[in-house]
Amino acid sequence: MSKDTNSRGKRGFLDTEMTSSDNIFAQNKLLKALLVVVLIFGSYFYVMLADIKDDYRGLILFPGSEETAEIQGKQASQRYIMMAAEFFTSSRYSATPGTVDREYSAILQFVHPTQYGRMQKELAEDAATLKALKTVSIYGDVVWGEGFTQTEIRDQSYGSLTPVFRVTFDVARSIYVGSSETPEEVENRTMAMDYIIENGRFWLLDLKVEKKR
Repeated sequence: MSKDTNSRGKRGFLDTEMTSSDNIFAQNKLLKALLVVVLIFGSYFYVMLADIKDDYRGLILFPGSEETAEIQGKQASQRYIMMAAEFFTSSRYSATPGTVDREYSAILQFVHPTQYGRMQKELAEDAATLKALKTVSIYGDVVWGEGFTQTEIRDQSYGSLTPVFRVTFDVARSIYVGSSETPEEVENRTMAMDYIIENGRFWLLDLKVEKKR
């Protein structure tokens, strides 16, 4: 075989390799370009979906009420909050030894999974106290007025849950003994209800009750 033949063979081999390398390089550039496009559109749709989620509006019929109320984005409407306050006050305070388990179970249906164990334990302790009294019944009513507030809070005990809102309102708690229709005692208390809206759903985080000063 002549040197010219060898040279042509080598050049052909090199040309083939270079052409192959060029094709691979071009394909890599194309793949990278496509990846950039996918990432851009992916980010766009993620932001768009997040905006849709924040603008979500839902009408909800709260238990014990014939009215609907609205949840929008990450916050419930004032009407929804008022319905929630009335429902939780009734379930928390309008109970007898025979109905307390049912009333407290109704509250737990709304409790966020991260707070469920703690609130279940607290309500179980209160239920046991009420059952031990046997002849005592309690009834609560929301007292609407200047005591009603709603603010966004930062509470480390809730971890990464955000935004968390705290609603405070006044409650009158009446305590009845036996079959008496006259309350043995009426206490004025302040209830703080912490909640979060997550995926268009209302979640209860805590119910704190204090004697009104």
